[in-house]
Amino acid sequence: MDQSLDATRPRKTLPKIDGLYWALVISSTTLGETAGDLISQTLGLGYGGGTAVLLGLFIVAMGIEVSRRKSHAALYWATLTLASIGGTTLSDWAARTLGLGYPISAVVVLAALIVALVAWKLSTRSLDLKGELTRRAESLYWLAIFASSTLGTVIGDLLSKDTLDLGEVIGVDGKELVERSLSDTMFGEWIANHGIHQAGFGFGDDTTAMVLLGLLAVVTCVALFTRVSRMACYWAGIIVTHPLGAAAGDYMTKEDGLDMGNTKASAILLGVLLAVAGFAYFVSRKRRASAAA
Repeated sequence: MDQSLDATRPRKTLPKIDGLYWALVISSTTLGETAGDLISQTLGLGYGGGTAVLLGLFIVAMGIEVSRRKSHAALYWATLTLASIGGTTLSDWAARTLGLGYPISAVVVLAALIVALVAWKLSTRSLDLKGELTRRAESLYWLAIFASSTLGTVIGDLLSKDTLDLGEVIGVDGKELVERSLSDTMFGEWIANHGIHQAGFGFGDDTTAMVLLGLLAVVTCVALFTRVSRMACYWAGIIVTHPLGAAAGDYMTKEDGLDMGNTKASAILLGVLLAVAGFAYFVSRKRRASAAA
């Protein structure tokens, strides 16, 4: 990369971090869960096929976003939504197709997230959320977002599920799904033979969502009323909202929840995301008009 060109590039920053920002994050992460299941299960691509397609789309969107000289709200949120959907299919592929289970998948993805966050922190030039981002820092930011999306789905499943469902891999004849056993997975049989726990805590999607919503409220209070680094609070909020979205999305689609199915829930959540985005755009324009007056 030509460093001189990067030096003259107008620096980009994160969007304004406010209530509307978090409403959009929660909307996109919840949509990520239902849309990920829609692509991998309902459309029959499987977790591996869905991950390959979505990872490719995310890389393209990230590349366009990072290469731009000026931030673009629609592209930012499209990239974040693709990260949420791709993270859903990737986590399911690791836990179910590979047979790693929820606990081991969570540890592996957590390690990847820590590496991404440390690299991103070392690349940023400011501790302020409004600090400028270089191309390298912005790239690492998006990798951390993707890792947190993947971790969010794993953590959501780890908390809510009491069994490792290997049947939800490829849709067959409507809602009837292919049944698989641990011996059909790459690592499942080895892990089971060594007595490693694969399933979750079984709290249920509704309880998990409520607990995580309470945890997000705690993070919000810490950010507003303490001197804890806003950067630390931001990433804590990002990490909490992803399993919150995963649990809420599963609650909307599964039979023990609202039983909407992946298609209906994804359509509703896409409408919610677009409505929140439209309102955020209206508020942003109103603020700019007031500032210019």
